[in-house]
Amino acid sequence: MIRWLTRWCFRLLVLALLLLLGVWLMMDSLSKEMTEQRLENWTGLHASIGKMEVGWLRPTLRMENVLLYNSAAYGGTPCLSVPELWVEYDRAALWQRQLRFKVLRLNIAELHVVEGPDGRLNLEAVKQRLAGAAAGGGGLDGRAQKSLEFAGIETLALSLGRLRYSSLRQAETRGYYQLQVEDWVQTQITSTDALLQSLHGLAKAKGLEWLWQRLAKPENPVGRAGNPGSHQP
Repeated sequence: MIRWLTRWCFRLLVLALLLLLGVWLMMDSLSKEMTEQRLENWTGLHASIGKMEVGWLRPTLRMENVLLYNSAAYGGTPCLSVPELWVEYDRAALWQRQLRFKVLRLNIAELHVVEGPDGRLNLEAVKQRLAGAAAGGGGLDGRAQKSLEFAGIETLALSLGRLRYSSLRQAETRGYYQLQVEDWVQTQITSTDALLQSLHGLAKAKGLEWLWQRLAKPENPVGRAGNPGSHQP
């Protein structure tokens, strides 16, 4: 009797381990689908993630071949192409409801800025969507968002390929900015203001002040600060 129970307990243990292994292997896939859905809810853009790896034992996250697509109103073309995003976060800070990155490495291959038929940029529409999400709308859990406090980035490594500009209002207006930024590193970023200040300096250096100023404005009348024709490379 005891031997029979021992055999069945062993079999149950093996089945439990196989089940846990199956769940473990599915975690990255489930996390990828959840992240795609959240990105779509936050930005209003269709999201696709080629590969996602969550460090269940280490506080890391890696995503490869991330694509965000413009809405049909802006042509449905790819808006943002990210070959790799790698993050190491502070787990202890997260337990205290603080979002603190030890390392954030982001590689953006291309950002496509599109001017719609009404003169509004696709990034302005995304900005409005994100603002609504931060306030608790747009499919984002506002309570979860407000309970997290940004606590800084120890090391930011940013690579940028190119910015593409096109207009649906003036079909002849289009161009490329070859940014060629490789591992632009900033350390000890302690606030969102400090992060924005650093990014603003980079935008100026790459001739994108017109875009920065336009996105910084709450409302942008058609034709104001939005035509990059004089800034073409």
